Formats: sequence, structure tokens, C-alpha cells
Amino acid sequence: MSGIRVLVDADCLHKLYLRTLLLTLATDGHIQLLWTEEIFTEAYQSLVARFPESRSKLRQKFRAIKTYFYDTEVIGYEHLVGSLGCRDENDEHVLAAAIQGRADLLLTFNLRDFPSTVKSELEINHPDSFLTLWFTANSKVGISLLAKWLVRFTNPRIESGSASVLLANLGCPNMALFISSNAAAIDEYIVGLRTGNLM
Repeated sequence: MSGIRVLVDADCLHKLYLRTLLLTLATDGHIQLLWTEEIFTEAYQSLVARFPESRSKLRQKFRAIKTYFYDTEVIGYEHLVGSLGCRDENDEHVLAAAIQGRADLLLTFNLRDFPSTVKSELEINHPDSFLTLWFTANSKVGISLLAKWLVRFTNPRIESGSASVLLANLGCPNMALFISSNAAAIDEYIVGLRTGNLM
């Protein structure tokens, strides 16, 4: 499996559109999505608290993700918990898993509770920073990947204009700007995917 090794915090996973975009990057082989049972449980419980009527559907969704990415689960990180200097001790397991899993990046919205430096090659990034840098550096592939991401949503359908607004509202304004700046190309690719002219 190729791609940079990325551990994703629960605060990214309980946002539907962001989670789906990251999963699209991973299933296409551009990143290796690292995860732990603890992180997935946190994301699942957060979603169930907000959408209790969707408990069964959410359980199935997370089970499917774990099955697909069975070989990138991180285990054996518990011995690091409590020694890493996070401002919130509840974040220690996330940083511990990133270090144990030899992640290149840890993605989180909660940058302030993680130490500014860690004793590894790990970088701790906001998802907006990572996504904007990656898609800017890989714009041709990125446009097709964004189209693949958006055609997953069928009820309702989502075009690039709506996607830009959604990501801005999720706290990713720079990625939203990238999408709006490439809207015509993304929407053209979406049409090709929907009509079967592109695979």
C-alpha cells in the first residue's frame, strides 16, 4: 500500500463530508488511513449522541470501514499514554497511536491540546492545511478525486458549489476555496462519472 501514513482524530471522523473525503483519498491509495478502536468508538458515540435514530446504520458504516482498512489498525500504543504532554489527557491516546503507528501526519481540529513538538517525525496538522496542500500539489488527480467523492452523494446530489460551502462550514475554508476555484473542471468530471463516460 502506498501513500503517506495519516492517523485521523475522531473530530474529523464524525463530520460526514470530511470523513468521506478522507476515505476517498485512502481507498484510492493516496494516504494510508491509520485508526484505533478507541478513536472509532469516540467518533461513533459522538455521532450516535447527535443522531440516535441512526445508531444501527452508523454501527454498520464503522464496521465496514474497519473491515476495509483492517491492516492499518494501530495497536499496542497504551504504554505511551500519559507521557506525551497533551494539555487534555483524553487526547493522549490519539498522539500515542500516531507515534506507535509511525504516522507521518496526525489530523485534528484540536491543535491547541497537542504539544508543539513530539519525539518523532510526526507532524500534527489541521485537516484544512493538509487537504489544501495535498490537492494543490496534486491538482489534476485531485480534481478527479473530488468528483469521485461527490458522486458518492446521491440524495441529495452535491455539486462543487455546495461542496465548497459544506467544507467552509466544517472549518476547512482554504479547501473550500480550492474547490470553488476548480468548480468547472470538477463538475465536468462529475457529469462524466454519472453518464459513464469516465471510470
